[in-house]
Amino acid sequence: MHKAKNPAALREALSLWEKGGAVAPLSQAQQDTILDLAARADDRPLPDLPPGDPEVKAPLLEASTESTAPIAAGDVSMLRKVDNAQQFFAWFEGVEVQMESDREQSFRAYLELLKQYSGRCDDMLSAITSALHHLTDLETYYSSVSTKTSSLHNACEQLLQDQTNLANYAEAVSSRLSYFVELERLSQKLNSPTLSVLNEQFVPLLNRLDDCIKYISEHHTYKDAQLYLSRFLQLQGRGLNLVKTHVINTLKMATQNVQTQVQGTSEGADVSFTLFYGKFRLHAPRIKALMVEIERRALNTPSYSALLQDCYDCYFSQRLALLRPAVVVAVRDMLTEHQHNLPALMQAGCAYMGRVCTNEHQLHHHFFSSMNAGLSAMLEALSMILYDACRPLYIQKSVSLDTLVELCVVLKAESIEDRGEETAAFVSVAEQMLQDVQQRLVFVSQSFTVSQIKNYDPEPTDLNYPERLQTAIAPGDEKALFASWYPTLPRALLLLSKLSRCLNKGVFDGLAQEVVGACLQSLRTAGRWISIKQGVAHGQLFLVKHLILLREQTAPFEVDTQLTEFSLDFSHARDVASNLLRKGGFSLDSLANMLVQGAPHVTESRFDFRKEVDVCLRDVCQEFIRTVSKTLTAPLLSLLVQVDALPNEMKQKLSEQPFARPERLRDVLKDSDALLHGQLKIALANIATYLGNKDTERILFRPIKAAMLETYAKFAALVAAAYNPDERAIIACPTMDQVALAISAEGAD
Repeated sequence: MHKAKNPAALREALSLWEKGGAVAPLSQAQQDTILDLAARADDRPLPDLPPGDPEVKAPLLEASTESTAPIAAGDVSMLRKVDNAQQFFAWFEGVEVQMESDREQSFRAYLELLKQYSGRCDDMLSAITSALHHLTDLETYYSSVSTKTSSLHNACEQLLQDQTNLANYAEAVSSRLSYFVELERLSQKLNSPTLSVLNEQFVPLLNRLDDCIKYISEHHTYKDAQLYLSRFLQLQGRGLNLVKTHVINTLKMATQNVQTQVQGTSEGADVSFTLFYGKFRLHAPRIKALMVEIERRALNTPSYSALLQDCYDCYFSQRLALLRPAVVVAVRDMLTEHQHNLPALMQAGCAYMGRVCTNEHQLHHHFFSSMNAGLSAMLEALSMILYDACRPLYIQKSVSLDTLVELCVVLKAESIEDRGEETAAFVSVAEQMLQDVQQRLVFVSQSFTVSQIKNYDPEPTDLNYPERLQTAIAPGDEKALFASWYPTLPRALLLLSKLSRCLNKGVFDGLAQEVVGACLQSLRTAGRWISIKQGVAHGQLFLVKHLILLREQTAPFEVDTQLTEFSLDFSHARDVASNLLRKGGFSLDSLANMLVQGAPHVTESRFDFRKEVDVCLRDVCQEFIRTVSKTLTAPLLSLLVQVDALPNEMKQKLSEQPFARPERLRDVLKDSDALLHGQLKIALANIATYLGNKDTERILFRPIKAAMLETYAKFAALVAAAYNPDERAIIACPTMDQVALAISAEGAD
């Protein structure tokens, strides 16, 4: 650090700079600036030291104290006598130097301190440099160690991964080999003479064997897989054969025990039930435990399915061998007990077979957890024993229609309608019996319809109308009322009521058409006989009454009255064949032509018995109305017919005709009035006797009254047109109101 010059020296130096002829002389401003900087440099303060640093502050304080000490101590060594200017300048220079030195003392002390600090920093820098060298070496060593450690760690991890992979591979190999290794152990166990299917270890043994077979079957590409698979299948066959042998032997032994005990006892049904089911059920728990496992595997394994089927077959064959003799004996006993009562026999047989089916289902559930079709086949075979025993009884000719009806009711109620799933096998056999009985019933019904209804030969008392109606009238006596009907009508209705409970709707509808048609034909025949015997009006009223009854009594059966029948019409073929013969012989062309043109035609015919009854009733009513009206107005009608037969010119002089004179017409009116007051009451009484219903009587009376009024109206018109007032007074023809009043009065009576 250079020592700063004082202002005088600076000014002197500046003057010398200007006088010396400098190349770059200073301007006045520059010179002033330099002087100003010099003045400011003299007043430089001490640099700030760090607070609280005693090592720095102490020297500075000492220097400051030393610089001020001479003055403070009253140092006057520098004070001397000045004689001239030279001495003054010399003294002043010394003073300046001393002052300069005193002023710079603190800076020098600070400089020394900085030098000390600089030395210390150099030492520290050397130490730091040495430390950095050591750290660099340590970093190098650390990097080397870290690299080696990472390599070691990675190597260890790789070794652990290899160890894990080897362990997994070993475990996988061990798990795969475990299925193959099991062959020896399973072979020893299955070939052990002490092994039993009832042992608790037998089922787990089968499970393990199935697992091994399944695994090797799924991995058939393994070495010697087919060899191991065949040996495992042999072991499985041996195990399943043990199960089969045990089940078959157990079932056969149970059957033999029951058969032996049954032969040695003569007790009743309760003891037989205990032997057939109670004793047999004792073996069920042990067998079912095996069957549950077999049934579970049988769904996916053919060998287990075959074993299960063998067990089913053995079970059903043993049960059938045990039950068949018992069922035969039971059916034979029922035949003996109910030999004269076929419906009771059928009811007892159905009830017995229902119990057998229910008991067999329950016993089967104790041995097996799933159903098999063999159970239904076995129960059907047992049910056929009853079928074979009963069928010859109800198809013989001596069985009456009522018995067949009762059989149908029993079979429908006891064996079909009130049975459940347990008796489904017997129901199928019962349906066969029902169909046989229904077929027989249809045949007997048709025979009955022909013989007892259609071709009925009436007794004289059957045609004794209206006496039968008059003697049967008794209020509240329905039997007497039915007895008044013609016998074919109640027979037909009774037959329909019986058949409606026994036959299917389609069969019943067709048979009902035949029955109603036969009844209608028998009524028409009876009506003709009554008309011959008692008169046309009685025959017509007989038909009206019975046709109304037939229509009313058949309505509740809800029969499909429209029946369509198809038939083949060979008349056309007959005509073609006749023409062919007339033309002279046969040839291939003629035969082909006959086959084409002579094919029979299918004809369709429709029959509606309800419509037939209505049409017949309408025609009979109209005939009866005409008969009664003609009878009551016969004189008038006879006169009108004679008048209509005259030529027109004679009609102009009608009063001159002998039969048409006023006196004659008056006699005709008297005769008609006598008929009206006499025969009308008889006709209405007959209507009341036959019909017995006021509403029906009024319905039938109205058209009779209208027909009579029409005849009187024609007569009145004739009188008014052909006769003069005097002649009309003689005739005394009543008015229509008078006639209507007279007719109504007779009808009211």
